[in-house]
Amino acid sequence: DLMNVPEGHLALIALKDSGLENIDNGALSALRQFGSTLRGPLKEREGYLLIGEKGGNKPLAEQIGGRELLAEVNLPYKVNSPQPPPRPFSAGGSRPAAGAAVAGAAPRASPM
Repeated sequence: DLMNVPEGHLALIALKDSGLENIDNGALSALRQFGSTLRGPLKEREGYLLIGEKGGNKPLAEQIGGRELLAEVNLPYKVNSPQPPPRPFSAGGSRPAAGAAVAGAAPRASPM
């Protein structure tokens, strides 16, 4: 249900061949919340593609007609890199203390 999608979320909608020839005003209104410019029903076998943000005033991509509709968009979102995994536990069940020697590592020089 597009009406329950939170503001700022994306919808990617694609119909191939048929599906919008009997669209009603409620469905048109829901699509418009994602920036659709669709004004009414499409012809039979007419494709439709919409990529839009809920609450956006224009679609990121919208195409009507044709047998194959393609769109490429730059999404307006920042993606943070994932954090590195935590250090593994030692055989004793705890993490090595900071500065502790690790198996296979060269010993640290002692202060003079």
